[in-house]
Amino acid sequence: MSPNDKEINDAIMLYEKALVHQQSGEIDNAIKCYKDAISKNPNLWQAQNNLANLILYKGEYDEAIYLYKKALELDSENPIIQNNIGNVLIGQRKFQEAKKWFSKSLKKDPNYVEAISNFGLCLAEENKIDEAEAYFRKAIKINPSFSNAYNNLAMILKKKEKFYEAVKEYENAIKFNPNFSDAYCNLAISLMDIGKINEAETNFLQALKVDPNNVHTKISYAGFLKTSGKIDQATKLYQSIISENPDIDAELYRNFAHTKTFSREDQDIRRMELIIKKNNLDKHSKTHLCFALGKAYEDLGQIEKSFNYIKEGNAIVRKTYQYDTNDMKKYFNNIIDIFQPDLIDKFRNSGLGEKNHIFILGMPRSGTSLVEQILSSHTKVCGGGEIKYVEDSITEVGKKRQSTYPESVKTFSSADLAEIGSLYLNKTKQFLGSEEFLTNKLPQNFLYLGIIKLIFPKSKIIHCTRDSLDNCISLYKNYFVGHQGYAYDLEELGAYYNLYKKLMKHWHTLFPDGFFEIHYDNLVKDQKDQTLQLLKFCQLDWEENCLAFHKTKRIVNTASSVQIRKPIYKDSLEIAKKYKNLILPLANILKEN
Repeated sequence: MSPNDKEINDAIMLYEKALVHQQSGEIDNAIKCYKDAISKNPNLWQAQNNLANLILYKGEYDEAIYLYKKALELDSENPIIQNNIGNVLIGQRKFQEAKKWFSKSLKKDPNYVEAISNFGLCLAEENKIDEAEAYFRKAIKINPSFSNAYNNLAMILKKKEKFYEAVKEYENAIKFNPNFSDAYCNLAISLMDIGKINEAETNFLQALKVDPNNVHTKISYAGFLKTSGKIDQATKLYQSIISENPDIDAELYRNFAHTKTFSREDQDIRRMELIIKKNNLDKHSKTHLCFALGKAYEDLGQIEKSFNYIKEGNAIVRKTYQYDTNDMKKYFNNIIDIFQPDLIDKFRNSGLGEKNHIFILGMPRSGTSLVEQILSSHTKVCGGGEIKYVEDSITEVGKKRQSTYPESVKTFSSADLAEIGSLYLNKTKQFLGSEEFLTNKLPQNFLYLGIIKLIFPKSKIIHCTRDSLDNCISLYKNYFVGHQGYAYDLEELGAYYNLYKKLMKHWHTLFPDGFFEIHYDNLVKDQKDQTLQLLKFCQLDWEENCLAFHKTKRIVNTASSVQIRKPIYKDSLEIAKKYKNLILPLANILKEN
């Protein structure tokens, strides 16, 4: 039965009332008014569509699709509704299906910028980065004030590690939509990437001013506080997020655990224990809770209980990927076989003259973050963090030879090495401001030490070492966001450590005076003397700031982000002793070295 004129008019009034509520952020009131409008006039597709938008905002994907399809029954070729269905499918990570709906929308309206941009998002999720960028630029060309496309384009530029260009596009997104909360948050994250701490915080706070209840922004801001050294503020914000959202992604609990010291009657431990005991808990959540509880019980001195949680978390992760120690042995041995004196002689005079790059390498958790923090406290040094450009540049040039590292080195010419060096310099120049030196503290650059020496013979290389058991147990206790395949099984970890030691011995033989070795224990026990030697090696004058490194304001995105905000302390020495018989498989393998 068709609605009469009064019902049609009433529906329009309710629809307009719903719009007012929606624009004011009164979501529940808006939903009620849209439903009332639909009950008056079921043919009002705009109300069906907008109701579905709000249901999607609340995360109810299936209900949203149902409502969009009801709206589509009223207007079967409406490009707006077709685009919105695609949006839901993006949320469900059904990218192929989503693209079909965006294609339908674009068939009806080829210049519909929302659908163009959303199609680009699907391509980005499929890692088709260049194609995605083309779609976002096309949307901007059609509508130069379309803020979403600028935000999406910036996301792609950030993936390409073009951080300054990303910042510019996020700023464009905000220029055309001053209330774009996500763009403020994304801009803040990109500003973190280039070390602009104050500007990053300003944009995080603006994002929260625009949308105070945005959980994603709160989590990102808490991460900023943690990595920029405002640990107490980070702890309070994490606590607030968890209290308001007890079912939040468990990864938050793990990050939170590393900002505080737990006490015996700590309610946060009880909360995590209750969650981890749930029968239907997914592996992702259990993993992060295991590492969080491992940290909590270590704080309480309950080492066996702590270790059992750590072991369980590691075991869960280890089941998710393939890793073979024998394959890794072949890889390390291949590096050693290729980098022999004849190769070094071949390229001895092929290097670039750059001498303002400092490479800090070794095993993860060996003190690389501490050494970089000391150096970056010097007025002439910019701390670059974990920069992947050595590996990336080698890979890029190797592709031209249809070869991968280390075999690619056998095919390289002096011109290839120069190209690798130029790529690295071009990619890293965005990090340097007024400073003279740039550090790169990616630990696994030890795999590329030989080629670094050939390309940048005048660069400074610092090898960080630590007691083998302490180093390995510190690795095992931590969940790594980047893939460290060897780190989640004690025996595999020990075997990898031995391979690392063997390779470093080989590098020392090839380059006996080629790098400076600093031992974590020595640095902790005699900070001033070791810092003096470190600065002397880097040809840097003494500065007292290097002793007060914990006061230096910079972003540190590593597992050591909390520890380096404190003066040097001795609690991290001989940490393996408290695990005793719990780590015998590891200890036995390390004895083989």
